[in-house]
Amino acid sequence: MWADRLRDEAKGIIIWLELRGQDDAAAQLDEAMGAFRQAVWCFEEACRGVYPADDPGCRDARDAMIDAAGRASGVAEDLDSELPADVWEGFFDA
Repeated sequence: MWADRLRDEAKGIIIWLELRGQDDAAAQLDEAMGAFRQAVWCFEEACRGVYPADDPGCRDARDAMIDAAGRASGVAEDLDSELPADVWEGFFDA
C-alpha cells in the first residue's frame, strides 16, 4: 500500500532525528505517520465495496484520513528547515 511506502520513507527521517538527539521531533513524526497510516486503513475498510463513495461512513473515514494527512504534513513541514535535503530524498516520492 502507498501509505506503507510513505511510512517506510518516514522511518529513515525518524532514525536520522533520533541519531542526532532530536527524540521529541522523531516521536512527533512517528506518531503523526502512525496516525495517518491508521486513518488510511480505516478509510479502506469503511469504503471497501461501498458504492457510492458518498456513504456517510465512508465520507467520515475519508475526512479523518484527510485530517491525519494534514497533521502529518504539518509535522513534516515544521521539520523541513532542520533536515538536509538528502534526508528527505524519496519521502515525497512515496
